[in-house]
Amino acid sequence: MLAASAHVALVDGDIGQLETAQKVAEAALSNFGSMDAPVANAGIFSVKGFTGCTPKDLDRYLRPIDTHRSFRCDCWCRHASENNLNPNIVNSAALVGRILLALIFIISGFGKITEFDGIAGYIASKGLPLPQLATIIAIAVELGGGLLLAIGFKARWAALALAIFTIAAGFLFHDFWNAVAASKLAQSINFWKNVSISGGMLMAFAFGPGRYSVDKS
Repeated sequence: MLAASAHVALVDGDIGQLETAQKVAEAALSNFGSMDAPVANAGIFSVKGFTGCTPKDLDRYLRPIDTHRSFRCDCWCRHASENNLNPNIVNSAALVGRILLALIFIISGFGKITEFDGIAGYIASKGLPLPQLATIIAIAVELGGGLLLAIGFKARWAALALAIFTIAAGFLFHDFWNAVAASKLAQSINFWKNVSISGGMLMAFAFGPGRYSVDKS
């Protein structure tokens, strides 16, 4: 049975075979884009929750279960949004948003490669140790993390790493509270930009990269 409301859909069925479970998942994903699914098996399989479920996920979770016994699968399948937006629109927005978030890091990472000595000198001017190593780490995080986020591979962890990196950079290099009057405003703007970018990265970490990503392929 597939029932829907403005906010949530409930897939409720007594499933005895793995193929049936996969069909339930495919129907849910086709109609609603993603789902949260607790699966219970009469006390044998404890309630298990997972987000962004795919048929492969169900196969992994259900394979250890004795499929000769009927069990109950209740799957709460989320609409793309509370406004009933088309899942393709939402996933396209997630793709574009992911790329836009990643661009500043990809560009900055490449820039640090071409201006390596200057960046290392700037880091040294802040009194930080091992400026060359710090520059290499910054390039790896910005360029590597930005590319991973853009293509959606290990996107949650890339977003989390970039969020931490960006907040740290804000405190280390845009400490407007210590800046001279002439640069205080510019440093304040840069600091709060870093904070805002970190917020976007935490959203990507929390909600994932969307369907149009390597992680979901």
